Amino acid sequence: VTDDIINANACYTIATQAHSTESGFVNLYKQFVQNGGNLVLQCASINTFENDANGHFQTTLPGYSVFGTNDSTQISTPHVYPEGSMPFNQFIGILGDQDGAITDYAYAPGGGPANGNRVSVRNTTGDEADPTIDHSNKFVATVSQLLGPGLAGGAVFALGGHDYDRGNASAIENINGRRMVLNALFVPVTRPNSCGLNQANVLGFKSVRRLVDLDGGPLGAGDTVRWTIDYINNSPIDVTDFQIRDIVRANLTLVPGSNQVTGVSANSIAARNPLYDGIGDDASSDLLAGGGLLKAGGRITVIVDMIINPGTPSGTVMANQTSATGTGVVTLALSDNIDATNTSIFGPGVGPPPGSILQNQNPASIDPTTVTILAPSAADASIDGMVRDSNGIGINKAVITIVNAETSETRRVMTNAFGYYIATDLQAGDVHVVSVSHKRYSFPTPSFTFTLNDNVSGLTFVAGLPDSRGSR
Repeated sequence: VTDDIINANACYTIATQAHSTESGFVNLYKQFVQNGGNLVLQCASINTFENDANGHFQTTLPGYSVFGTNDSTQISTPHVYPEGSMPFNQFIGILGDQDGAITDYAYAPGGGPANGNRVSVRNTTGDEADPTIDHSNKFVATVSQLLGPGLAGGAVFALGGHDYDRGNASAIENINGRRMVLNALFVPVTRPNSCGLNQANVLGFKSVRRLVDLDGGPLGAGDTVRWTIDYINNSPIDVTDFQIRDIVRANLTLVPGSNQVTGVSANSIAARNPLYDGIGDDASSDLLAGGGLLKAGGRITVIVDMIINPGTPSGTVMANQTSATGTGVVTLALSDNIDATNTSIFGPGVGPPPGSILQNQNPASIDPTTVTILAPSAADASIDGMVRDSNGIGINKAVITIVNAETSETRRVMTNAFGYYIATDLQAGDVHVVSVSHKRYSFPTPSFTFTLNDNVSGLTFVAGLPDSRGSR
Protein backbone atom coordinates (compact mmCIF):
# COMPACT_ATOMS: atom_id res chain seq x y z
CA VAL A 1 0.00 0.00 0.00
CA THR A 2 1.39 3.38 -0.97
CA ASP A 3 0.75 6.75 0.61
CA ASP A 4 -1.29 8.06 -2.31
CA ILE A 5 -3.96 5.33 -2.15
CA ILE A 6 -4.35 4.68 1.59
CA ASN A 7 -7.58 5.85 3.20
CA ALA A 8 -10.07 4.74 5.82
CA ASN A 9 -12.15 2.69 3.38
CA ALA A 10 -9.32 1.25 1.28
CA CYS A 11 -10.03 -2.38 0.47
CA TYR A 12 -6.80 -3.75 1.90
CA THR A 13 -6.47 -5.89 4.98
CA ILE A 14 -3.01 -4.69 6.03
CA ALA A 15 -0.60 -1.83 5.24
CA THR A 16 3.15 -2.16 5.78
CA GLN A 17 5.68 0.63 6.23
CA ALA A 18 9.19 -0.81 6.20
CA HIS A 19 11.38 2.31 6.39
CA SER A 20 9.21 5.40 6.04
CA THR A 21 10.55 8.83 6.89
CA GLU A 22 7.58 10.74 5.44
CA SER A 23 5.09 11.77 8.11
CA GLY A 24 2.65 13.65 5.87
CA PHE A 25 0.35 10.62 5.50
CA VAL A 26 0.39 9.34 9.07
CA ASN A 27 -3.13 10.64 9.65
CA LEU A 28 -4.45 8.61 6.69
CA TYR A 29 -2.88 5.42 8.04
CA LYS A 30 -4.40 6.22 11.42
CA GLN A 31 -7.85 6.43 9.82
CA PHE A 32 -7.25 3.13 8.03
CA VAL A 33 -6.41 1.42 11.33
CA GLN A 34 -9.30 3.04 13.19
CA ASN A 35 -11.62 1.66 10.50
CA GLY A 36 -10.46 -1.93 11.03
CA GLY A 37 -7.32 -2.34 8.92
CA ASN A 38 -4.01 -3.59 10.33
CA LEU A 39 -0.62 -1.86 10.07
CA VAL A 40 3.02 -3.02 10.28
CA LEU A 41 5.70 -0.46 11.21
CA GLN A 42 9.33 -1.50 10.82
CA CYS A 43 12.66 0.16 11.44
CA ALA A 44 12.55 3.94 10.79
CA SER A 45 8.75 3.86 10.44
CA ILE A 46 8.44 3.33 14.20
CA ASN A 47 9.87 6.79 14.89
CA THR A 48 8.07 8.42 11.95
CA PHE A 49 4.60 7.12 12.81
CA GLU A 50 4.67 6.75 16.56
CA ASN A 51 6.21 10.10 17.42
CA ASP A 52 4.09 12.12 15.01
CA ALA A 53 1.25 14.19 16.44
CA ASN A 54 -1.22 12.21 14.31
CA GLY A 55 0.31 8.89 15.31
CA HIS A 56 0.76 7.47 18.79
CA PHE A 57 -0.64 4.08 17.83
CA GLN A 58 1.08 2.47 20.81
CA THR A 59 2.12 5.27 23.15
CA THR A 60 0.97 8.28 25.07
CA LEU A 61 2.86 11.54 24.68
CA PRO A 62 5.70 12.04 24.14
CA GLY A 63 6.01 8.64 22.42
CA TYR A 64 9.04 6.38 22.02
CA SER A 65 12.72 6.97 22.63
CA VAL A 66 14.46 5.21 19.76
CA PHE A 67 17.84 3.51 19.35
CA GLY A 68 19.64 2.21 16.27
CA THR A 69 22.76 1.38 14.36
CA ASN A 70 23.13 4.72 12.58
CA ASP A 71 23.89 6.64 15.79
CA SER A 72 25.54 3.66 17.51
CA THR A 73 22.79 3.33 20.15
CA GLN A 74 21.62 -0.16 19.17
CA ILE A 75 21.02 -2.49 22.11
CA SER A 76 22.59 -5.93 21.79
CA THR A 77 21.40 -8.20 24.58
CA PRO A 78 19.71 -11.59 24.51
CA HIS A 79 16.01 -11.29 23.68
CA VAL A 80 13.10 -12.52 25.76
CA TYR A 81 9.54 -13.11 24.59
CA PRO A 82 6.99 -12.11 27.27
CA GLU A 83 4.02 -13.34 25.27
CA GLY A 84 5.26 -16.18 23.14
CA SER A 85 1.76 -17.40 22.36
CA MET A 86 0.64 -14.26 20.52
CA PRO A 87 0.20 -14.67 16.73
CA PHE A 88 3.03 -12.19 16.02
CA ASN A 89 5.50 -14.49 17.81
CA GLN A 90 4.83 -17.75 16.00
CA PHE A 91 8.28 -18.82 14.86
CA ILE A 92 10.88 -21.44 15.75
CA GLY A 93 14.00 -20.44 17.68
CA ILE A 94 14.99 -16.84 18.41
CA LEU A 95 14.81 -13.50 16.63
CA GLY A 96 18.01 -12.21 15.06
CA ASP A 97 19.68 -9.06 16.41
CA GLN A 98 19.23 -7.05 13.23
CA ASP A 99 20.80 -3.66 12.51
CA GLY A 100 18.88 -0.67 11.16
CA ALA A 101 17.93 2.95 11.69
CA ILE A 102 15.63 1.90 14.54
CA THR A 103 16.49 -1.41 16.19
CA ASP A 104 15.14 -0.86 19.71
CA TYR A 105 12.76 1.54 21.41
CA ALA A 106 11.34 2.39 24.83
CA TYR A 107 8.65 4.59 26.30
CA ALA A 108 10.02 8.13 26.41
CA PRO A 109 10.25 9.76 29.85
CA GLY A 110 6.73 10.69 30.89
CA GLY A 111 5.18 8.42 28.28
CA GLY A 112 3.59 5.00 28.50
CA PRO A 113 1.53 2.38 26.69
CA ALA A 114 -1.66 3.16 24.76
CA ASN A 115 -4.29 1.02 23.06
CA GLY A 116 -3.37 -2.04 25.10
CA ASN A 117 0.20 -2.11 23.81
CA ARG A 118 1.83 -5.48 24.48
CA VAL A 119 5.48 -6.44 24.32
CA SER A 120 6.31 -9.20 21.89
CA VAL A 121 10.14 -9.12 22.09
CA ARG A 122 12.35 -7.11 24.45
CA ASN A 123 15.95 -6.85 25.58
CA THR A 124 17.50 -8.01 28.85
CA THR A 125 20.39 -6.95 31.08
CA GLY A 126 23.89 -6.22 29.85
CA ASP A 127 25.59 -5.10 26.64
CA GLU A 128 29.10 -5.00 25.24
CA ALA A 129 29.95 -1.74 27.03
CA ASP A 130 28.52 -2.53 30.46
CA PRO A 131 27.08 -5.94 31.37
CA THR A 132 25.31 -4.49 34.41
CA ILE A 133 23.03 -2.06 32.55
CA ASP A 134 19.35 -3.09 32.56
CA HIS A 135 17.88 -2.84 29.07
CA SER A 136 14.69 -4.83 29.83
CA ASN A 137 12.58 -1.71 29.22
CA LYS A 138 13.75 -1.51 25.61
CA PHE A 139 11.60 -3.27 23.06
CA VAL A 140 12.27 -4.98 19.73
CA ALA A 141 8.64 -5.82 18.83
CA THR A 142 5.25 -4.69 20.17
CA VAL A 143 1.56 -4.94 19.24
CA SER A 144 -1.36 -2.61 20.00
CA GLN A 145 -5.04 -2.75 19.08
CA LEU A 146 -6.92 0.48 18.47
CA LEU A 147 -10.41 -1.02 18.23
CA GLY A 148 -10.34 -2.61 21.66
CA PRO A 149 -10.57 -6.28 22.70
CA GLY A 150 -13.06 -8.55 21.02
CA LEU A 151 -13.10 -6.66 17.71
CA ALA A 152 -11.28 -7.72 14.55
CA GLY A 153 -8.75 -5.32 13.05
CA GLY A 154 -7.11 -2.13 14.21
CA ALA A 155 -3.87 -3.96 15.14
CA VAL A 156 -0.55 -2.15 14.83
CA PHE A 157 2.64 -4.25 14.78
CA ALA A 158 6.01 -2.63 15.39
CA LEU A 159 9.31 -4.43 14.66
CA GLY A 160 12.79 -2.99 15.11
CA GLY A 161 15.53 -3.82 12.61
CA HIS A 162 15.78 -3.15 8.91
CA ASP A 163 15.21 -6.11 6.58
CA TYR A 164 16.39 -9.23 8.47
CA ASP A 165 18.57 -10.26 5.58
CA ARG A 166 22.06 -9.30 6.75
CA GLY A 167 24.38 -9.11 9.76
CA ASN A 168 25.81 -11.86 11.92
CA ALA A 169 22.53 -13.57 12.80
CA SER A 170 21.93 -17.13 11.61
CA ALA A 171 19.71 -17.82 8.65
CA ILE A 172 16.83 -19.03 10.82
CA GLU A 173 17.11 -16.00 13.13
CA ASN A 174 16.79 -13.67 10.14
CA ILE A 175 13.96 -15.74 8.68
CA ASN A 176 12.12 -15.35 11.97
CA GLY A 177 12.12 -11.57 11.54
CA ARG A 178 10.54 -11.90 8.12
CA ARG A 179 8.16 -14.52 9.46
CA MET A 180 6.84 -12.05 12.05
CA VAL A 181 5.75 -9.77 9.23
CA LEU A 182 4.05 -12.71 7.52
CA ASN A 183 2.37 -13.66 10.79
CA ALA A 184 0.78 -10.22 10.89
CA LEU A 185 -0.89 -10.92 7.54
CA PHE A 186 -3.09 -13.58 9.12
CA VAL A 187 -4.48 -11.49 11.98
CA PRO A 188 -8.21 -10.85 11.31
CA VAL A 189 -9.43 -7.45 10.15
CA THR A 190 -12.68 -5.61 9.60
CA ARG A 191 -13.19 -3.95 6.23
CA PRO A 192 -16.19 -2.18 4.70
CA ASN A 193 -18.86 -4.53 3.35
CA SER A 194 -18.49 -2.83 -0.02
CA CYS A 195 -15.04 -4.39 -0.32
CA GLY A 196 -16.55 -7.85 -0.50
CA LEU A 197 -13.72 -9.22 1.65
CA ASN A 198 -15.78 -10.36 4.62
CA GLN A 199 -16.88 -13.96 4.83
CA ALA A 200 -20.09 -14.90 6.57
CA ASN A 201 -19.90 -17.40 9.41
CA VAL A 202 -23.21 -19.25 9.12
CA LEU A 203 -23.86 -22.14 11.50
CA GLY A 204 -26.53 -24.77 10.89
CA PHE A 205 -28.18 -27.09 13.40
CA LYS A 206 -30.78 -29.80 12.95
CA SER A 207 -32.82 -31.84 15.42
CA VAL A 208 -35.54 -34.44 14.92
CA ARG A 209 -38.45 -35.68 17.00
CA ARG A 210 -41.44 -37.97 16.50
CA LEU A 211 -44.54 -35.98 15.60
CA VAL A 212 -47.11 -38.75 14.95
CA ASP A 213 -46.98 -42.16 16.69
CA LEU A 214 -48.84 -44.64 14.50
CA ASP A 215 -49.26 -47.49 16.98
CA GLY A 216 -48.10 -46.30 20.39
CA GLY A 217 -44.92 -48.37 20.32
CA PRO A 218 -41.29 -47.51 19.65
CA LEU A 219 -40.40 -45.36 16.65
CA GLY A 220 -41.23 -47.38 13.58
CA ALA A 221 -42.49 -47.53 10.03
CA GLY A 222 -45.52 -45.32 9.44
CA ASP A 223 -44.60 -42.80 12.14
CA THR A 224 -44.10 -39.15 11.22
CA VAL A 225 -40.96 -37.28 12.27
CA ARG A 226 -40.38 -33.53 12.33
CA TRP A 227 -37.00 -32.05 11.47
CA THR A 228 -36.24 -28.64 13.00
CA ILE A 229 -33.57 -26.67 11.15
CA ASP A 230 -31.88 -23.60 12.61
CA TYR A 231 -29.36 -21.36 10.85
CA ILE A 232 -27.52 -18.63 12.75
CA ASN A 233 -25.41 -15.84 11.24
CA ASN A 234 -22.49 -15.61 13.63
CA SER A 235 -20.73 -12.82 11.71
CA PRO A 236 -20.93 -9.03 11.31
CA ILE A 237 -22.25 -9.10 7.72
CA ASP A 238 -25.71 -9.83 6.34
CA VAL A 239 -26.22 -12.83 4.07
CA THR A 240 -28.50 -12.04 1.14
CA ASP A 241 -30.05 -14.63 -1.20
CA PHE A 242 -30.03 -16.99 1.76
CA GLN A 243 -31.29 -20.48 0.97
CA ILE A 244 -31.59 -23.84 2.75
CA ARG A 245 -31.63 -27.07 0.74
CA ASP A 246 -33.03 -30.29 2.21
CA ILE A 247 -33.20 -33.44 0.09
CA VAL A 248 -35.62 -36.15 1.25
CA ARG A 249 -33.53 -39.27 1.74
CA ALA A 250 -34.30 -42.98 1.33
CA ASN A 251 -37.08 -44.57 3.43
CA LEU A 252 -38.77 -41.19 4.00
CA THR A 253 -41.74 -39.51 2.32
CA LEU A 254 -42.39 -35.78 2.56
CA VAL A 255 -45.62 -34.60 4.16
CA PRO A 256 -46.76 -32.15 1.44
CA GLY A 257 -46.75 -28.52 2.51
CA SER A 258 -45.05 -29.23 5.83
CA ASN A 259 -42.03 -27.02 5.21
CA GLN A 260 -42.79 -23.95 7.32
CA VAL A 261 -40.76 -21.01 8.57
CA THR A 262 -41.39 -20.90 12.32
CA GLY A 263 -38.97 -18.20 13.43
CA VAL A 264 -36.78 -15.29 12.31
CA SER A 265 -34.78 -12.78 14.33
CA ALA A 266 -32.76 -9.58 13.91
CA ASN A 267 -35.02 -8.50 11.00
CA SER A 268 -34.09 -11.53 8.92
CA ILE A 269 -36.44 -12.42 6.07
CA ALA A 270 -37.61 -15.92 5.12
CA ALA A 271 -40.72 -17.45 3.53
CA ARG A 272 -41.53 -21.07 2.68
CA ASN A 273 -41.06 -22.41 -0.83
CA PRO A 274 -44.54 -23.66 -1.84
CA LEU A 275 -42.98 -25.84 -4.56
CA TYR A 276 -40.69 -27.76 -2.22
CA ASP A 277 -40.76 -31.52 -2.85
CA GLY A 278 -37.29 -32.62 -1.67
CA ILE A 279 -36.65 -34.62 -4.83
CA GLY A 280 -33.17 -34.17 -6.28
CA ASP A 281 -30.33 -31.75 -5.68
CA ASP A 282 -32.02 -28.79 -7.37
CA ALA A 283 -34.30 -25.85 -6.63
CA SER A 284 -37.22 -28.18 -5.89
CA SER A 285 -35.38 -29.14 -2.68
CA ASP A 286 -35.02 -25.53 -1.50
CA LEU A 287 -37.02 -24.99 1.69
CA LEU A 288 -37.26 -21.20 1.26
CA ALA A 289 -38.67 -18.94 -1.39
CA GLY A 290 -36.25 -16.57 -3.12
CA GLY A 291 -35.16 -13.37 -1.43
CA GLY A 292 -34.09 -14.86 1.90
CA LEU A 293 -32.04 -12.60 4.17
CA LEU A 294 -30.10 -13.83 7.19
CA LYS A 295 -29.09 -10.70 9.04
CA ALA A 296 -25.88 -10.35 11.03
CA GLY A 297 -26.56 -12.00 14.36
CA GLY A 298 -29.87 -13.31 13.04
CA ARG A 299 -31.52 -16.71 13.06
CA ILE A 300 -33.98 -18.52 10.78
CA THR A 301 -35.89 -21.63 11.92
CA VAL A 302 -37.67 -24.01 9.54
CA ILE A 303 -39.55 -27.26 10.15
CA VAL A 304 -40.36 -30.06 7.73
CA ASP A 305 -42.26 -33.32 8.35
CA MET A 306 -41.60 -36.73 6.81
CA ILE A 307 -43.23 -40.16 7.13
CA ILE A 308 -41.12 -43.27 7.65
CA ASN A 309 -42.04 -45.53 4.74
CA PRO A 310 -44.07 -48.69 5.51
CA GLY A 311 -41.93 -51.81 5.53
CA THR A 312 -38.75 -50.01 6.57
CA PRO A 313 -36.85 -52.70 8.53
CA SER A 314 -36.07 -52.39 12.21
CA GLY A 315 -32.59 -50.98 12.80
CA THR A 316 -32.63 -48.81 9.66
CA VAL A 317 -30.73 -45.56 10.25
CA MET A 318 -31.96 -42.56 8.26
CA ALA A 319 -29.57 -39.60 8.08
CA ASN A 320 -30.62 -36.13 7.02
CA GLN A 321 -28.47 -33.03 6.57
CA THR A 322 -29.30 -29.65 5.12
CA SER A 323 -26.99 -27.21 3.35
CA ALA A 324 -27.22 -23.43 3.20
CA THR A 325 -25.92 -20.89 0.69
CA GLY A 326 -25.92 -17.12 0.29
CA THR A 327 -23.72 -14.15 -0.46
CA GLY A 328 -20.56 -14.29 1.61
CA VAL A 329 -21.04 -17.99 2.45
CA VAL A 330 -17.85 -19.39 0.92
CA THR A 331 -18.57 -23.10 1.38
CA LEU A 332 -21.84 -24.94 1.93
CA ALA A 333 -23.02 -24.43 5.50
CA LEU A 334 -23.99 -27.96 6.51
CA SER A 335 -26.25 -28.61 9.47
CA ASP A 336 -24.81 -30.31 12.56
CA ASN A 337 -26.81 -32.81 14.60
CA ILE A 338 -28.22 -31.61 17.92
CA ASP A 339 -30.82 -32.72 20.43
CA ALA A 340 -32.60 -31.29 23.47
CA THR A 341 -29.34 -31.34 25.45
CA ASN A 342 -27.86 -28.55 23.33
CA THR A 343 -29.66 -25.61 24.92
CA SER A 344 -26.46 -23.52 25.12
CA ILE A 345 -26.33 -23.16 21.33
CA PHE A 346 -29.30 -20.80 21.20
CA GLY A 347 -29.65 -19.47 24.73
CA PRO A 348 -32.25 -20.14 27.45
CA GLY A 349 -35.73 -21.02 26.27
CA VAL A 350 -34.99 -21.24 22.56
CA GLY A 351 -33.24 -24.59 22.20
CA PRO A 352 -34.31 -27.64 20.17
CA PRO A 353 -37.87 -28.87 20.80
CA PRO A 354 -38.46 -31.11 23.83
CA GLY A 355 -38.41 -34.77 22.91
CA SER A 356 -35.76 -34.33 20.24
CA ILE A 357 -34.14 -37.70 19.57
CA LEU A 358 -30.69 -38.04 21.14
CA GLN A 359 -27.83 -37.78 18.69
CA ASN A 360 -24.33 -39.23 18.71
CA GLN A 361 -22.51 -35.91 18.65
CA ASN A 362 -18.87 -35.30 17.75
CA PRO A 363 -17.67 -31.76 18.57
CA ALA A 364 -14.84 -32.14 16.05
CA SER A 365 -17.07 -32.69 13.02
CA ILE A 366 -20.28 -31.58 11.32
CA ASP A 367 -22.57 -34.62 11.27
CA PRO A 368 -25.99 -35.46 9.78
CA THR A 369 -28.98 -35.77 12.07
CA THR A 370 -30.16 -39.39 12.32
CA VAL A 371 -33.25 -41.30 13.30
CA THR A 372 -33.25 -45.08 13.83
CA ILE A 373 -36.18 -47.47 13.46
CA LEU A 374 -36.59 -49.14 16.85
CA ALA A 375 -39.90 -50.97 16.35
CA PRO A 376 -39.91 -54.18 14.31
CA SER A 377 -41.21 -53.80 10.82
CA ALA A 378 -44.43 -55.35 9.57
CA ALA A 379 -42.50 -57.46 7.10
CA ASP A 380 -42.93 -61.25 7.02
CA ALA A 381 -40.57 -63.52 8.91
CA SER A 382 -39.92 -67.26 9.07
CA ILE A 383 -39.00 -69.95 11.58
CA ASP A 384 -37.09 -73.08 10.72
CA GLY A 385 -35.39 -75.82 12.69
CA MET A 386 -35.35 -79.55 13.50
CA VAL A 387 -37.04 -82.14 15.68
CA ARG A 388 -34.71 -84.99 16.73
CA ASP A 389 -34.19 -87.68 19.31
CA SER A 390 -31.47 -87.72 21.94
CA ASN A 391 -29.12 -89.46 19.48
CA GLY A 392 -29.46 -86.63 16.94
CA ILE A 393 -31.64 -88.60 14.54
CA GLY A 394 -34.39 -86.56 12.89
CA ILE A 395 -38.01 -87.40 13.73
CA ASN A 396 -40.43 -87.60 10.81
CA LYS A 397 -43.99 -86.26 10.92
CA ALA A 398 -43.64 -84.19 14.11
CA VAL A 399 -46.24 -81.40 14.17
CA ILE A 400 -45.01 -77.85 14.79
CA THR A 401 -47.75 -75.46 15.93
CA ILE A 402 -47.10 -71.70 15.80
CA VAL A 403 -49.57 -69.38 17.53
CA ASN A 404 -49.41 -65.60 17.18
CA ALA A 405 -50.16 -64.58 20.78
CA GLU A 406 -51.35 -61.13 19.71
CA THR A 407 -53.72 -62.15 16.91
CA SER A 408 -54.42 -65.83 17.84
CA GLU A 409 -53.54 -66.80 14.28
CA THR A 410 -52.39 -70.45 14.25
CA ARG A 411 -50.10 -72.20 11.77
CA ARG A 412 -49.09 -75.87 11.64
CA VAL A 413 -46.28 -77.51 9.71
CA MET A 414 -44.87 -81.05 9.75
CA THR A 415 -41.27 -82.23 9.76
CA ASN A 416 -39.92 -84.09 6.75
CA ALA A 417 -38.24 -87.49 6.69
CA PHE A 418 -35.04 -85.96 8.10
CA GLY A 419 -36.79 -84.08 10.88
CA TYR A 420 -36.56 -80.56 9.42
CA TYR A 421 -39.38 -78.00 9.26
CA ILE A 422 -39.95 -74.42 8.10
CA ALA A 423 -42.83 -71.96 8.54
CA THR A 424 -42.95 -68.77 6.45
CA ASP A 425 -45.12 -65.65 6.11
CA LEU A 426 -45.26 -65.03 9.86
CA GLN A 427 -46.00 -61.57 11.26
CA ALA A 428 -42.75 -59.98 12.39
CA GLY A 429 -42.84 -57.94 15.57
CA ASP A 430 -45.47 -60.08 17.35
CA VAL A 431 -45.09 -62.59 20.19
CA HIS A 432 -45.26 -66.19 18.97
CA VAL A 433 -45.60 -69.52 20.80
CA VAL A 434 -43.96 -72.43 18.98
CA SER A 435 -44.75 -75.95 20.22
CA VAL A 436 -44.13 -79.55 19.07
CA SER A 437 -46.12 -82.79 19.31
CA HIS A 438 -45.74 -86.36 18.07
CA LYS A 439 -47.79 -89.53 18.52
CA ARG A 440 -44.85 -91.53 19.81
CA TYR A 441 -42.53 -89.00 21.50
CA SER A 442 -42.80 -86.69 24.45
CA PHE A 443 -40.64 -83.57 24.79
CA PRO A 444 -39.02 -82.21 27.98
CA THR A 445 -39.24 -78.68 26.47
CA PRO A 446 -42.35 -78.79 24.31
CA SER A 447 -42.61 -75.05 23.46
CA PHE A 448 -40.78 -71.74 23.12
CA THR A 449 -42.22 -68.23 23.43
CA PHE A 450 -40.52 -65.14 21.94
CA THR A 451 -41.04 -61.94 19.97
CA LEU A 452 -40.37 -62.59 16.31
CA ASN A 453 -38.32 -59.56 15.29
CA ASP A 454 -36.55 -61.29 12.41
CA ASN A 455 -36.16 -64.72 10.81
CA VAL A 456 -35.38 -67.47 13.33
CA SER A 457 -33.25 -70.37 12.16
CA GLY A 458 -32.24 -73.59 13.92
CA LEU A 459 -35.02 -73.78 16.52
CA THR A 460 -34.62 -77.40 17.68
CA PHE A 461 -36.84 -79.67 19.78
CA VAL A 462 -35.20 -82.75 21.38
CA ALA A 463 -37.45 -85.71 22.22
CA GLY A 464 -37.24 -87.87 25.34
CA LEU A 465 -37.75 -91.64 25.33
CA PRO A 466 -40.20 -92.84 22.68
CA ASP A 467 -43.70 -93.81 23.72
CA SER A 468 -44.62 -97.44 22.93
CA ARG A 469 -47.76 -96.23 21.19
CA GLY A 470 -47.61 -95.20 17.57
CA SER A 471 -44.68 -95.56 15.28
CA ARG A 472 -41.72 -93.55 14.20
